[in-house]
Amino acid sequence: MNRRLLGLTSIFGCAVIAFGQAQAASNPDGPAGPWVPAWATLTIKPSSRDETRIEFGTIRLNPDTRQLDYWMRRTQRHTVQKADSMTCPAMRAVIGEMKRIEPLQPDPPGFSDKDILITMDGTLYRLEGPGNFSDSHSGSFMMEANVGTPLAQWARRVEKALALCWK
Repeated sequence: MNRRLLGLTSIFGCAVIAFGQAQAASNPDGPAGPWVPAWATLTIKPSSRDETRIEFGTIRLNPDTRQLDYWMRRTQRHTVQKADSMTCPAMRAVIGEMKRIEPLQPDPPGFSDKDILITMDGTLYRLEGPGNFSDSHSGSFMMEANVGTPLAQWARRVEKALALCWK
C-alpha cells in the first residue's frame, strides 16, 4: 500500500472515530443510529404477557469520573424507554453484577449427576453479549434460563433497581 493511500486511510479512520464519539456525546440518551450499538441484550419473556427487551450500551468515557457512562433502552410492546448511568447511579451496579452471574455449564446427555429440574410455565430469561474465558480470550455468549436461576435473579434485580430510572 502506498504512503498516500495509507495516509488517507488513517485520516478516514480517525474521522469515523471522531464522528462516532461526537454522535455519542451529543446523544446521551442512547443510540439513535449505528454509531452507538448495544453490546448486550436481556430479554424477559413471561408465558402470559408481552416480552421486555433491555439493551445495554456505552455512551463514552466520562472525562470527569474516568469511568464509562452507559445507556439502557427498555422496549415493552410498543413502548420504548431509556435510562443512563449519569442520571441513574443504580445502573452501574447492575451492569457490574452481570459479571457475577453464575455461568450456565454445558450438560451433554448421559453425563449429568444431578436431577433435571424442568419448569413448564413461567418466565424465560435470555442474556446475550460479549464475554471472556478465564484465560482472557474473548467471545460472545447467549444464556437462557427460566425462573429460580441466577440469570432470573439478576434480571429481577435489574428491573427493580432501574424502576424509577426509565424515561
